[in-house]
Amino acid sequence: MTKVWRGKNGTLKIDKASDVTITSANNLLGFFSSATTVATIKDVTVTPPEVTADKVDMIGTTSSFQNAELEKKPVGMAKISGTIVLDSDEGFETEVFASSTAISSPVAATRYQIGNGSEQDVAILVQLLDSADCVQFAMDNAVFKLGDVKITADGHAEQSFEVICLPRDFYLEFYN
Repeated sequence: MTKVWRGKNGTLKIDKASDVTITSANNLLGFFSSATTVATIKDVTVTPPEVTADKVDMIGTTSSFQNAELEKKPVGMAKISGTIVLDSDEGFETEVFASSTAISSPVAATRYQIGNGSEQDVAILVQLLDSADCVQFAMDNAVFKLGDVKITADGHAEQSFEVICLPRDFYLEFYN
C-alpha cells in the first residue's frame, strides 16, 4: 500500500547552523527545539543527494555481454525548495542573516541587506505528519537562498526559497 503524505500538515523549522548539532542521540525534531517555525509553507520539493554512475566499457565480452564496470560519480547536493506564505513582518531573517541595522526614524524598523556578507549557514527541518506517522527531512550547515516575493490575487505575500547542503548534512527520518 502506498503512503500519501499530506503537505498541508507540514512545518518548516529554521535555526542557525551553529545552534544545531545532529547526532544519533535523538530524533531530528529534538535538535530543533529552539528553532523558529515558519508558519505556512507550500509547493515544497525535497531533492535528496543523487548517486550517479557511468558505464565504462572494457575490452571483450562475458556471456554475450560487453565487459563493463560502473564508475561512481561524486554524490550531488541535497536541495529543498518551496514557497513561504509571509504572514508577519519578520519570521526567519535572524537565522539567515547575522547582522541587521536598527532604524528609528520615522518609525522603528529592522533592515536586512542581502549580499553584504552577513548571510550564515542554517539548519532546517521539514516535517510532514499524517496521524501517527511522520517523515522528516533535515539539513545542517545549509545555504538558505531567498527568491522572489510576489503578491497573490487574494492579497497575501509569498516568497520562494531554496536550501542546499552537502550530502553529509542531509538527513531523512521516518517514525510512527
